Amino acid sequence: MKNMLLLILAFLGFVLRTEAMSIVVDGVPLGSIYSAEEADELEWKAATELRKYLRAVSGAELAVSRTETPQTMIYVGKSALPEDWREVLRPGEIRMLEKGGELFLYGEKPAATLYCIYEFIERQLGGRFLDPCNDIEDIPPQNTLEIPDGLRYAYAPRFTTRSLYDDPRFMYKVRSNGCSPDGTLSILVGFCHTFEQLIPPSQYYDAHPEWFAMRDGVRLKNDAQLCLANDEMRAELIKNALAKLAAQLEVYPGTRYISISQNDNNLYCTCEACAAVDAAAGSPSGSLIHFVNLVAEEIEKKYPDILVETLAYQYSSVPPKNLRPRHNVMIRLCTDQCVFNRPFSAPENRNFFTHLTQWSQIATHLGVWHYVGNFGCAYIPYANLYPLREQLETLAAHQVTYLYLQGAYNEFFAMRNYIYRHLLWDQSYDVRVLAKEFAERYYGEAAPEILAYLDLLEAEAARPGAVIRTLGTGSTEGWLSLDGLLKGRTMMERALAKSAGNAEVHRRVRQVAFALDVATLLRGEYAGFNRDRDRYPPLDLDAVLDSVASAWEELQIPGFTACRVDALRKRIAQRTFGAKPDFCREVPDSDYLEFTAEDLTEKTIDDPKAAGGKALKYDVAGGWYFQMDLPVCSAVENYKWSVYVSLYCEAEYANGALPAFAFGTCGATDSEVTGSYGQYVGGDYRWLKIGTFNLNAPNKLWAANQPGTTTYIDRIVLVREPEP
Repeated sequence: MKNMLLLILAFLGFVLRTEAMSIVVDGVPLGSIYSAEEADELEWKAATELRKYLRAVSGAELAVSRTETPQTMIYVGKSALPEDWREVLRPGEIRMLEKGGELFLYGEKPAATLYCIYEFIERQLGGRFLDPCNDIEDIPPQNTLEIPDGLRYAYAPRFTTRSLYDDPRFMYKVRSNGCSPDGTLSILVGFCHTFEQLIPPSQYYDAHPEWFAMRDGVRLKNDAQLCLANDEMRAELIKNALAKLAAQLEVYPGTRYISISQNDNNLYCTCEACAAVDAAAGSPSGSLIHFVNLVAEEIEKKYPDILVETLAYQYSSVPPKNLRPRHNVMIRLCTDQCVFNRPFSAPENRNFFTHLTQWSQIATHLGVWHYVGNFGCAYIPYANLYPLREQLETLAAHQVTYLYLQGAYNEFFAMRNYIYRHLLWDQSYDVRVLAKEFAERYYGEAAPEILAYLDLLEAEAARPGAVIRTLGTGSTEGWLSLDGLLKGRTMMERALAKSAGNAEVHRRVRQVAFALDVATLLRGEYAGFNRDRDRYPPLDLDAVLDSVASAWEELQIPGFTACRVDALRKRIAQRTFGAKPDFCREVPDSDYLEFTAEDLTEKTIDDPKAAGGKALKYDVAGGWYFQMDLPVCSAVENYKWSVYVSLYCEAEYANGALPAFAFGTCGATDSEVTGSYGQYVGGDYRWLKIGTFNLNAPNKLWAANQPGTTTYIDRIVLVREPEP
């Protein structure tokens, strides 16, 4: 496999190889690319992608051939190797090898060969895929391309399944392998929450109510889990699961997992049989793992290479003490209750770390669903980047092999995805280095201000007591001081000024500024209900609102609407309140806040019994119907308020002692209070006290119904408690 052209050129004096292998000299290619005759389409794609980027870098056009010639210099794919080199590689492993003036780029499987090519483009050619979603790349030109003499690089990812993107245009480019090459299928059949997919209540409940979860003596239809002790239901679910699996394998043989997992609520079955299994296991995960093991046993008989995935989530997070997941079961532990501005080993994440350790000791296959976005409010700053490397190192050290990062739109969307996909692939990357190389290429002249702003946010989040969650983070008061927010605004003003001469870069900077503007309008210090807001550094809130209103449509912020702009406008407007309820009629105005149904939702109903003639009506069971950010003032140490809700309900069930609904808080304080049917069914609105909370850190108020309940709310009031 001698490169005859290179030898001839060297003999003639055009190339003198000492410390580097030359591929292109002064724009002239010195050889060609070889992809073997038996190479599959991915290996051939790898060869043509290499040619494309070599041309983009140097302008040189290297030939690509399935036939080896004297000009062959670069060998792409495992099938292009000499027979005696084709040893077994680790899962996903890639290799770059220079030997005798020839370069070999290959991977354990054809997909890994593509990973190798893109890794080569980044490591050896200096290319950067900044935002594959929008085809934004930085490919620095080089007239001469040289590879270090004796290059030896081998790497196998610790997470063998990495899921971040689901778009086939760039899944290989970002080294993601969580979906099928055509983008239509996940390698995980069903993806998650499949009980309802496999045994839909609309199809089965009327004939088989006993197949569904029992709560308080009632078999639930809507939003229910399954009765995991029911053998007939299990047989039907297995039949349906096998049919789904067969259908997907027919079109995508690369399928690796099927999800047999709980619905997205805490309404697990408490019948006598299920409760007995859970009691013996010390956790509601007991009945789940017992059930999934039985399903996995049947699936293995027909598909021995398929893993059965189930979630360790909410009620099933705690592992069972007397059961082990079967050898073909993968547990996917969720990080939904974590504090994301801290390592997983930090005291704030003690519960998750304990569960991770326990699951890793009993599960043959362990995956993690890691939330890396703010699902409480996607449009405000969210500082969780700097701890990410340590978090992923912890997961890898606990033998996690399947990792899914679930994000959301945010101010640094492209930068975050750039950092995420690098760390998914290789946890040795430094987040700050990645942020710097991205910012300098993406934000141009404004990069120093953007990086300083990022450092500010992450430093604020690192302060003792700062708390960032994926839910319950509807504002920044829990981690970003008012002083930090105002400093950030100054930084963003400079960044906008520096980027003004470049329309595209200016647009990117405006996306970052937009998030800070929204956060400013959501601050309790500047809210219209805060009668003390003149105490704080003055801001032109109308100008901030105008900036948000002009930016959201021009920038096409995903999910942001004119209704959100109107809600922000109402929030900063000076508020007047209606007649106070009798129980707080003597409370001074400065210690009284009122939120009507129209403050809680865009969808209200007319109700003459409601104080303002409008009510919020909901009949959803199992999950939170609404989440309301309680007002926050982080500048006051003791900002304690009692929270009351005015409501009544209607119910399908006659047992007045049963709980009809629950209200609670999440965020800085986790609490819950319930009301029974007997107390709140029918009649006029009645008051329920949710609790007393220190609102110097963010809290969300949530509401949830029991099945069969319809609840009406006309207003929520807050009464400030006297300082001690």
